[in-house]
Amino acid sequence: MYKFTDAEVQKIEELNNKLILLEEKLFRLSEVEYLRVKKMCEDTEQNMEDYNLNVVLAFSTTDEEDEYGDYLEFVNWKERIYFDTFENDSEEPFGINDKYDWNVILGRSNNKKLDKQKHCWLLHQLYDNHFVSWENILRIDRVWFEIVTEQEYAIKFKEL
Repeated sequence: MYKFTDAEVQKIEELNNKLILLEEKLFRLSEVEYLRVKKMCEDTEQNMEDYNLNVVLAFSTTDEEDEYGDYLEFVNWKERIYFDTFENDSEEPFGINDKYDWNVILGRSNNKKLDKQKHCWLLHQLYDNHFVSWENILRIDRVWFEIVTEQEYAIKFKEL
């Protein structure tokens, strides 16, 4: 079990607050692309059958460089962004900007303040799904991201 100091717990809370703002920004920026692609998909002349909206994220520190002279990156991954409810499901989608509490540390830390913190999706992803160490999470001071649209098309040969 990692032994958290009060200063580290405070820094995790500050990082979480910044990640919440990042989630909101990602959602706003992605929504513009979502509306554009959704309209294309509804236009039968486009031959678009489906689409996915993703964001690629890379978390790093500016305090250290890798062997290529770039910022030292701790982790990167591609994350789907949902704007609609899941097909055949009344539940709201979860993930970026869902406003849920994703703190799963409860009972696994030595700090009750940390146990009580509300964690956003991205912080949860860092420590629980991508296994970034707490030492490195506390060093994160930069996030690079890219909004990526996957568009799926189908054309019948007789329509060509």
